[in-house]
Amino acid sequence: MKRYTEAERRSWIDQYRASGLPVSQFCADNGLIAGNMYNWLSKQNGTPINKSKFVEVVPKVKPEQALYIIQYPNGVEVRIMSKISNKELLELIFA
Repeated sequence: MKRYTEAERRSWIDQYRASGLPVSQFCADNGLIAGNMYNWLSKQNGTPINKSKFVEVVPKVKPEQALYIIQYPNGVEVRIMSKISNKELLELIFA
């Protein structure tokens, strides 16, 4: 595995940024290891590249209330959110 000097690493980073390509594509085209490029970028920026975090998403719309809830003996629960005919309701109950 080839070791690159600081000047070479800076040159590769500059070329990568100018290319507009994803890291994987740029590295494949230039015979570089993508992991090395990520490492170089991380060191240059002073922070790790991938600092993914989960963000809590709070829905703006309140959940609808079910008009009917049918609970079968096996634990299956059917929630009916809109009006249905008596015939359709009976079919669900006795299904």
